[in-house]
Amino acid sequence: MEIFQSIEKIFDRIDQTLGNIIQRIMDKDQDKEERMEPPEETWIQTLESGQHTNPNKCKRKRKDKILKLKNGLTTQQNAFVKQKQVNISSLRASFQVAKLISRTGRPFVEEEFVKECLLSVAKEMCPEKTDLFSTVSLSGPTITRRIEEMGDNLHQHLQNSSKNLCYFSLALDTSNDVRDSAQLLIFIRGTNDYFEVTEELAALKSIKGRTTGEDIFKKVHKLWMIWSWTGLN
Repeated sequence: MEIFQSIEKIFDRIDQTLGNIIQRIMDKDQDKEERMEPPEETWIQTLESGQHTNPNKCKRKRKDKILKLKNGLTTQQNAFVKQKQVNISSLRASFQVAKLISRTGRPFVEEEFVKECLLSVAKEMCPEKTDLFSTVSLSGPTITRRIEEMGDNLHQHLQNSSKNLCYFSLALDTSNDVRDSAQLLIFIRGTNDYFEVTEELAALKSIKGRTTGEDIFKKVHKLWMIWSWTGLN
């Protein structure tokens, strides 16, 4: 009986010893894997320093990390491009409405009503685009600024194109407005080297008091100097 108990104790010790050995082997393998696979943030630094024991695996990790960052950057860029396209479309729509209002001579207070009409139509025809229509700015100050910007652009374009005229002529006309103030209209007509004819209203000048030939000459001469027509024939 004592012999069997001794044998059982021996087997228990053997099992315990084997368990300890297996646990040590497992701990050793785990430590080895942890040493071979550093955190993701240190992959690039480890590769550059040459300390990694498995450079091929490190390069693969680095390639995957770069691809992940590249895909994230592409997603962000696409979001910015889409938002930029929406902003440009909204800006162009605002200018188109401003052009229609200025061309028809309607008061600037109607643009808010126009926007309400657009939103009402969008809700019925394309509800998913309602937020897109709401981004169009049609407030009074905005429409005023849009019309001023278009006017300045046309004025600058006419001023630049008039410098390329080979021959030109001016037509003057005076009339009184609703306040009985004299208004001088200066028209220019000319042709360039390609025989392209330009005929536009160059300026509208107010004349106070009596309208004399000297007053008209001063207005035309001032416009002549501002537009640098000294080189024209």
